Amino acid sequence: MKKTRALVRLAHSGLDSATYRAELDAPRDAGRLLSRTRNADVMLATVDALAARYVGHLPATTFSELRDSLAARARERDSEDAVPQAVAALRGDRRARPRVAAGPL
Repeated sequence: MKKTRALVRLAHSGLDSATYRAELDAPRDAGRLLSRTRNADVMLATVDALAARYVGHLPATTFSELRDSLAARARERDSEDAVPQAVAALRGDRRARPRVAAGPL
């Protein structure tokens, strides 16, 4: 999403302000929809890495209980259909591709 927004910024001078804003906002909004899911995945991976690194330093149940709690929260977030919503946000204006092809780039 960041790279897409950067590309839109590079094309700013060739776009009218309404198009620029729309093309900049779509990936931002999709990224926001995905951020909770991404953060949940990162937290699970972090707990797994810490558990592996500190095996024997803390009781194994410390990490397993934390992981179970984070996994339950991640499942809740997955049930919110963030990925289909993000895809829909990016496809919201299907006319973007012909605009880009015909544009000043």
